[in-house]
Amino acid sequence: MRGDTTRRIAAPLALAVLLALGREAAATTYSWSCNDGSWEQAECWTPAGVPTSADTASLSTVGGSVTVLRITDATGEAQASEVHVTQWPRSPDAAPRLEISGGRLTASKEFVGSVVGSDFKGRTGQIRQTGGVNWTDYLYLSGVAGVGEEPPLAYSLSGSGYLHASGISVGGSSYYNRAAFLQEGGVVDAGGVGLHNGSTYTLTGGTLRSSRWETINEGLFLQAGGEHQIAERLDLSFSSGEYRLEGGSLEVPFIDVGTRYSKFTFAGGRLSANVVRTPASWLPLVNQGGTLAPGGAPGATGRTTIVHGYTVDDPRATLEIDIAGPAAESGYDQVDVWWGDATLGGILEVALADYVPEVGDSFDILKVTNGRLNGTFDETHFPVVQGISFAIDYLGDRVRLTAVAVPEPTALLLTATPLFGLAAWRHRRHG
Repeated sequence: MRGDTTRRIAAPLALAVLLALGREAAATTYSWSCNDGSWEQAECWTPAGVPTSADTASLSTVGGSVTVLRITDATGEAQASEVHVTQWPRSPDAAPRLEISGGRLTASKEFVGSVVGSDFKGRTGQIRQTGGVNWTDYLYLSGVAGVGEEPPLAYSLSGSGYLHASGISVGGSSYYNRAAFLQEGGVVDAGGVGLHNGSTYTLTGGTLRSSRWETINEGLFLQAGGEHQIAERLDLSFSSGEYRLEGGSLEVPFIDVGTRYSKFTFAGGRLSANVVRTPASWLPLVNQGGTLAPGGAPGATGRTTIVHGYTVDDPRATLEIDIAGPAAESGYDQVDVWWGDATLGGILEVALADYVPEVGDSFDILKVTNGRLNGTFDETHFPVVQGISFAIDYLGDRVRLTAVAVPEPTALLLTATPLFGLAAWRHRRHG
C-alpha cells in the first residue's frame, strides 16, 4: 500500500521535472516588431512575450523606418542569452538601435552589426547607452564601411551608463566590417578590449578599466579625455594599430609597440607606465606635449623604464617627479632609458610628498643605459619646503637633483606671496 502511494506521488513529480527541463532547453528567438517601444512590451515581440535568460532577442529595422528598442528604469531587468542588433542590407539612416537609459540588461553575448561566426557582408546596428547597466560576457561590434569611409558608430556610452563585459571586440572579419565605439562618459569594466581592421575606440570622458589586456590590430584608440586603466598590457605588436593619447590619463604596466608600423602617439594627457618598449632605437617614445608621471597618482612613486629611447619634442612636454623618500622607485620617481638616447626639453615638475630631504641628499631622477643624454629641461619647477629646494645637474648618463638650502631672502619672498599658494622656486633655462 505504501509503495503504491509512493509511486503515485513520484510519477507526476518526475514528469513535472522532465517538463521543466524541456522548457529550459527550448530557447526561443524573439524578434522586435515595433518601431519604438520598451523591452517589457510583450505585444512588440514576435512571438508575443518577453525574452528570458535562455532566449535570443533580435532587433532589426521594422518597415524601413528607424527602429528603437528601449530599456529604462521602468523595465527593471531585461534578460537574454543573446542580443542581436543588426540589419542587412545596410541602411545607415534607419539602422536599428537599442537604447539603454536605465534598468539593467543581462546577456551572455551581444552582437551589434554582426552575426555569430564569419559575416563578410557586414551589417549595421547601434547600442546607445546613457544610463543603467549593460552586463554581458562578450560584446561583438561590427559594421559596414567602404574604402575611405568612417566606420559606423556601433556603441556609444555617456552619462551614468555602466558597461561590464568579459571581452569587447570592435571590428568584424574584414576591413569592410569596421566599427566605432564612442565613450563620452560612464564606466566600462572589461576583461579585454580588441580593435581590428581599422575600427576605432574614442574615449573623451568617463572611465575605462581593462582587467587584463588591450590589443590594437589595425585600429585606432583615440583618448582625448577620461581615465583609462589597464591591468596588464597595451599590445601594439600587431600590424599597424595606433594608440593616440591627447588628453585624460592612461595607467598601464606595459606598453609594447612591437612593429615599426604600429604607433603610440604621446601628444597630450598623462601617462603612467612601468615599461614602454618601442621597436628600435630610431623609433623612440616621443613626448609631443603630454605629462610623463612614473609613479601614477600624485604622491605615489615608481619607475618608468623606456626601451629604445625617449625624446621630448614640445616645450609643453612635462616630466612629473614625486619625492617621498631617499630610495629610487620606492621613495622617489625615476625614468630609466635603455638601449637608446634620452633627449630632454620641456618642463620638469618636482613635488615633495610628506618628506623633506636634508641638504646634500641626491636623487637620480633619470638614467640612461647604453645610450646618451642630450639637452636639458627648458624649465624646472622645484618646491621650497622648510628652506629646502633643489639644484639640478646633468652628469652624462643621468640627471641628478641635490637638496640645497634656499637663501633666506628668497624663501621669505616666496612664502610671503599668497597669489602663488605653495611657494615654488622656478628656474627657466634659455638657449
